[in-house]
Amino acid sequence: RILTNNPKKIRGLEGYGLSVSAQIPIVHPPNEHNEAYMRTKAQRMGHILHHQGLNLDAELLHSEREQDRERSRDLAEEQGRQREEEQHASPGTPPDGGTGKR
Repeated sequence: RILTNNPKKIRGLEGYGLSVSAQIPIVHPPNEHNEAYMRTKAQRMGHILHHQGLNLDAELLHSEREQDRERSRDLAEEQGRQREEEQHASPGTPPDGGTGKR
């Protein structure tokens, strides 16, 4: 078991072959002194703080989904350009390069 709000810490430990059986969140209510700090922890570092009265997980998930969609569009566009380049680079050349061998 681990006491943390940081899911990356759990993945890091598992990367070293350690098994994490449970995550125990660190619960501390937000106040005027720590709210900006907690928001930064969630937005920039991926800490899970929804249980502490800050609905940041939904904001973070939305932001990550938008970034994933953008990356997917960029990847699809790049793959399309690569296919076009391959088609124009050697028209009529068989996949074996014309050697007749497979």
